[in-house]
Formats: sequence, structure tokens, C-alpha cells
Amino acid sequence: MDALPHVARFCDETWGMPRCILPIVVQYLHDANSQVRKTCHQSLLLLLEYELISKSELENEVCPVIVQLANPENVDEFRTEAATLIGRLASFAGRELTENVFLPEFTRMCTDALFHVRKVCATNFGEITSVISRESTEEYLLQKFYYLCEDGVWGVRKACAECFMQVSCAVSPAIRRRDLAPLFISLICDQSRWVRMAAFQALGPFISTFADCNTTGLLYNEKTGEFSISSQAHSKLQTLQTLNSTCSDSASVSNATTPPGESKRSENIQEADDSTNEEVKNSISSQVDLRDNSAISSGAETALNFLDSSGELSENSSSSKAYEQFNAFNYWRTPLTEVELDSVVETTSVLNSHKEKAKSEEEEEEDHITIDPIFDEDPSHGRKRYLQYLYLENSGEDSLGTLIFNHSNDTKRDNMAGDDGAPLRYIDDYSDWSSMPDSQRDVKEESTIHQEQIPQSLLEKFTSMTQVQLAQTVDTEIAKHCAYSLPAVAYTLGRGNWRCLKYTYETLASDMQWKVRRTLAFSIHDLAVILGDEITSVDLVPIFNGFLKDLDEVRVGVLKHLYDFLKLLPVPQRREYLPRLKEFLSTDNIRNWRFRWELAEQCILLCELFTASEVSEHIVPVAMMLAVDKVADVRCMTYKLLGVILRSLRDEERLLQGFVNDLIEGLALSYRWTGRHAFAVLCQHLLQEDGLQDAASLERFAKDFLPSLLALGSDSVPNIRLALARTLTQSVLPIDYMTSTQNPHCDDVLRIFQALQADKDSDVKYFANLPSGAVPLCVSRVSASELV
Repeated sequence: MDALPHVARFCDETWGMPRCILPIVVQYLHDANSQVRKTCHQSLLLLLEYELISKSELENEVCPVIVQLANPENVDEFRTEAATLIGRLASFAGRELTENVFLPEFTRMCTDALFHVRKVCATNFGEITSVISRESTEEYLLQKFYYLCEDGVWGVRKACAECFMQVSCAVSPAIRRRDLAPLFISLICDQSRWVRMAAFQALGPFISTFADCNTTGLLYNEKTGEFSISSQAHSKLQTLQTLNSTCSDSASVSNATTPPGESKRSENIQEADDSTNEEVKNSISSQVDLRDNSAISSGAETALNFLDSSGELSENSSSSKAYEQFNAFNYWRTPLTEVELDSVVETTSVLNSHKEKAKSEEEEEEDHITIDPIFDEDPSHGRKRYLQYLYLENSGEDSLGTLIFNHSNDTKRDNMAGDDGAPLRYIDDYSDWSSMPDSQRDVKEESTIHQEQIPQSLLEKFTSMTQVQLAQTVDTEIAKHCAYSLPAVAYTLGRGNWRCLKYTYETLASDMQWKVRRTLAFSIHDLAVILGDEITSVDLVPIFNGFLKDLDEVRVGVLKHLYDFLKLLPVPQRREYLPRLKEFLSTDNIRNWRFRWELAEQCILLCELFTASEVSEHIVPVAMMLAVDKVADVRCMTYKLLGVILRSLRDEERLLQGFVNDLIEGLALSYRWTGRHAFAVLCQHLLQEDGLQDAASLERFAKDFLPSLLALGSDSVPNIRLALARTLTQSVLPIDYMTSTQNPHCDDVLRIFQALQADKDSDVKYFANLPSGAVPLCVSRVSASELV
């Protein structure tokens, strides 16, 4: 069975596909030996991959056998293997055949009594959903997926977590947000550590399914792997930046009069939009009885008039006070409840006693207060209640406002819990914002920033992956998975919501595990494209500078995409990295030659970002050191770099002549044989790879390089004469100009070539007598000996 697909492929290419092969495969699908069946499965998949089985043969001969194996009356092993085959054959069968033949059996096996069958179904769930239509997925498979996610066996739930992204891609955005997001949170909070581990690993990919280029303004090209921003989004971004700068100026003026403890709280204030204002007006109108209390009526009337006149929070004296006191960061998590005004006690003594009681109960239940999930999803409820309190307080009933805010302390909070079920403290538990620890303050500030791209609960779980507690209780490499998925999450949120991930990225960049920092270093250029030039210069450049001083395992990630990152920086900031190119020449392990190879390749690209003088000052010294490297691959890449440098300096005669003199003195006249050998190979590269075919370029080559090249004909090292013979045979003599009378050195060329043909070294003679084009560039001495 192992050789059957290869025999069938050979027969198909020679005589045609034999008809007897497919019946043999079908027969062994229900063989008594499990090893034979597994080998048969692999052979069947290879035959489909080689396109040796038509779709009609698959439908008429293979599918009936698989449906028979999936029969509930069959043994457990057959049903398990049938579920595996259905998942693997779905992509070959196509949508129509999968929906008509495989889908009914697959949905039935999702509720099979044997957990092995359910686990295989959960593992292949994504393969099925990627083939069938969205309507079929939502109608037939989605409920089965919910059932599997709540299965009693942790292995089934873990398999569901691993395929969650594929299932999310197959459903509509509304179902993804409404149903799949809470379901994924339940997997993250699962009692099994393995399920939580798989869920956290799939969290970033699942969040990426919420990406919408119409909202973020970023386009991703799957063929080239590059990001771009649309012109419409670019104009909107400029308008947003203008508004942000205006708001920053006004905020700086207001901060001058803000108490120290309230300065940071006012940074996250969100203005109510027109729809929210309308809801506030209706809420105030419905809750306030204007006939019973004239004072309250005047306060509510003021609120309605205020919203009607401006449509938003204006900056006059009364609204400015409301705007400064209201803070979504302080109040959107507080579980406030609606209070009927008719139930308010009229006497002041009763209100005061109620206030004392509420305060004592608040101190007793401080450690048991949890976040209300409803408020977590819709902060506008807190805004509406606060505005009600605000304008009722302006009517003179101070105790009434106190009652509204303390009423939640009298209600039971048993049904209030966070996503993970752990008790959480209110932000107001800290008497002063500045007294909160820096790490907790940054995390809380980041998690409460309003964004609508993804469910807030998913974002909070993602940002919590940097916590040390999760690394100890869930997965030691959870931070690495967070770093790996962070660019995708940043792309989903868009550059306008970067502040939601800024602290998380900084935490990962300072992680103690070098694998985490290495992951960030390899993706920092992609993140720079997503965030744009301005955010990159402010937030990513300091982290990039830190990676440059890190371990070689981290530095190689920065070096591999050095050009991609530097081209996004402003020209003045880009120039600061030119003197630091020499730092890449020193490595922790001198045998790490690939590090220097990457440096030579990046320098080739960097030449187009800088002027000729900058290239001559900073890149040329690095190239000269790499040209005499001990590793041949590094030298070959450097020859390309030297050719690019020559083209970059072509318009600057003084710099070009200086560079040519450096090449001759540093390579052609070097006391080390590797330098002289490098000069001979460089000349061959300049004539072949750079295509010096115009008369001016050939004259310049004959004037600057040819005399020093011919001087190597009398070198005592055979390898250098061998390189010269190869250069003359393959690159110099085929050019008519080099052997014509127009070349002042034509006689020397012929004389040196004849001397090489009679050289005492057999390898040199071999290459000098080869016809043109017979030996490729950079052929080693060993390969030449083998040819002899």
C-alpha cells in the first residue's frame, strides 16, 4: 500500500491510470488490521493529491464506503477513522458533494456516544466549515459546535479551541460577535488547564477574524504579505489626527485646573454621541415625575434643555463642570441600578442612616465586589445614570444623589461576576490614582479604553496574557503566543486603537524570555506598517533600539527586516542608525556566519535609502570587512553589495574614485590571499551580474580595475590565478571591447591569458582552456578538481 500511489503515478504518466488500483484501495479501507487501514488512508489522499481519482469515482466508489464505516452499528475504530476521512476528503470532494454526502453523517457523529469520535469531529470541524457554505454551517453545524464546546471530556473542548478560528471565519460577523465570543470566553475560563492553554493560544487568531478593512482602513495583500492604507482611510486619519491635536490642546488647558489625583482620570473622558443623548433625555423624562417635585423638575428640565441646545457636552460653565466630573474610566464598571424616585425617603434622618448603613456594608463587602458584565459591554448605561444623578444633584438634593450611588451596595451581588469568575476590586477603591501601583494603573487604563472593533472581554483576556500568574498556572510560553499574535490583533483594532495594546507590547518587549523578545523582533516591521510613521517613531523606535542591544537570537530578527523598518522612519531619524551598522559585525558566536550574511543582504537594500555620501561613509567600511570574510557565502553576497555601492556612487566622481581606490588597496593589493581572491571574483561579478555592456562603463572598468586584475596573473597562490583564469574566460574575453584595439590593455589581457593556459597548476590550466559560459560564478577549487 505504501508504494501504490507512486506506482499509479508512474503508470498514469506512461500508459494511463490502471482501473484496478482504486478497487484495491477501497477494499483495504475496512481491513481488519488497523495499520493496513491507516496506510490505505494515506494512499487514498496521495491519489487524490496527484489527481489520479476523478470526482465521479470519489462519489460513486469511495464515499459509499466511508458512509458505511460511519454507521453507528460499526465498531468504534471504524467510526473514528470515518470521521477522520470525512475531514480530510472534504477539500477534495468540494462543497456540493460534502453537503450532500458527508454533512449528515458528520453532524450525527458530533453527538456520538464515544468521545473519541466526538474528539475527531471537533478536530476536523474547521476543515468541514471551510468547504461548505456559510448558510449550511450556521444551520447544521453551529449548534453541534456549541455542544462540543461544552462536552464533558476536556480533550473534545481542547480540540474545539484549536479550530475556533476556522469556525469563526465561516460564520457571519453578527454570530461571531454575539455567540462565538462568549463561547470562547468560556473555554478560556475552562476548569481544565489544557483547554485554557489551547484557548489562549487560539485567542489571537480568533481576534483576527474580527478584522474589517473598511473600519481599520488597512488592506492586506495575501500574495505579497504587505499592508497598505487606503486613500479614503488616509484622509480620515488626517482628520482624526487634527481633531486629536485640538482635543489635546484643550485637555492641557483643563489639566491646569485639575487636582493631581484627578489628572489621569480625565484623560479617558468620552463624549456622549447624539443617540446616547437621546436615550438620556428619554430616561430622564421617564424617571422623573415633574408634577411631584418642582426642584427635581427644574433639574431635569435643565438637563433636557442642555442636550437639546448643544447635542453634546458643551464647554460653558455648567456643562464644563459636568464634563470634568464625569469619567467613563471611573464609572463605567460601577454596577449601578435604577432607582425609583417615589421610593426616596423624604426625611433627612432616614437618608443619613441609610448612608451610614451603605458605607459600613461597602467596607464589609469590599473584597467581594465584581464587575457587572452588562456594564462591561455597554458603558452607556453608566453614563446615563450618572447624568441623571448629576442634574438631580444640581437641584439641591445632595442626599438624593448619595442614595442613588450607594443604592447598589444594598443589593445582592451574587449574580455579578467577571468573565473568569474571580472577584475584582473597584477602581474607586484606591483613594488616589497616584497611589495605585504603576503596573496595575497601566493595565486598568489600557483595558478601559473604549473600542468597538472586537468584544472588550476578548481584548482584556488578550492583554492579560502577559501576567506572570498565567505563565505559572496555564502555559509557560503564553507570553510568546501573545507576542506572536499581537500584530494580527493590532491590525484588527487599527492604528487608532493602538493605545489598547501599547502597554502590553512594552511588557512583552521587556520579558525575561528571549524567545518572546525574538518573536517581537521578527514582527516589529509589520507592526510599524500597521501603526504608521507617527506611532512608529514615538512608541516602536525605543523598543527597536533595545532589540539592537539584545542577544544575537533577538538581534537577528531586527537585522533580517532592517530595511523594512528603517524605510518607515523619517529621514533624520533614519540616519541615526547608519553608524550602528558596524555593531552587527560583532556577534556572541563568531561561527554565526548567517548573521553577517543577513547584514550584507540588508546593506544592499539600504543603499537606496541614503545619499551617496552617507553610503560612502557608513556602508562602504562594512562592505570592505565583509568582502574578506572567512565564509564563502558571506563573500559572495558582499560582491553583490559592492556592485550596488558602485552604482550608488556613479554620479559622485570623487566618492566613486575614492571607493575604487579602497577596493584596489584593500583587496587587490592586500597581503592576505583572501582579499586578492575576492578582487578577482568581484571583477567577474561586476562584468556578469551588473551588466557593464555600455562603452562608458567598459572604459571605466578597463581604466580602474583591469590593470589590478591582470597583475594577479603572477600571484604565487594557485587559487588566485584560478579565479583570474575563470574571470578572463567567462567575463573578460567574451566582450569584444576587451580584445579590441580600443582597450589600451588588450595586449596585456592576451599575454596573461596565454600564460594562464600554460600554468603549472592543472586546475588553472583547466579553467583557462574552458569555453565561455561553461563554469558558473563562484566555482570552488574542489569542484574544479572534480571536473578534471
